[in-house]
Amino acid sequence: MPARRRSREEWRSLLESFEAESLSEEAFCVTHGMSLGYFRKKRALLARADRPSGFVRAQVAVAEPITVQIQDVQIRCSTALPAAWIAELAAALRG
Repeated sequence: MPARRRSREEWRSLLESFEAESLSEEAFCVTHGMSLGYFRKKRALLARADRPSGFVRAQVAVAEPITVQIQDVQIRCSTALPAAWIAELAAALRG
């Protein structure tokens, strides 16, 4: 007789039962008629699926422009510009 296919919800229910019972993995698998290796594989897959992905929603704020004044020259630029670029420009303007 072929092995019975279980849905994700059935696997979650089985794993909750496993956690609630005080049986070893081997005894639990024998009781529920399943392979120990497959049980461990499904348990690991579901645990991995339940973990957060590591991605977070980010909201980009619009940065106010800054004004850099060097002697009698004013430069209005975005805060997104690298500070090293602004410093290099300032050094060139000081000349």
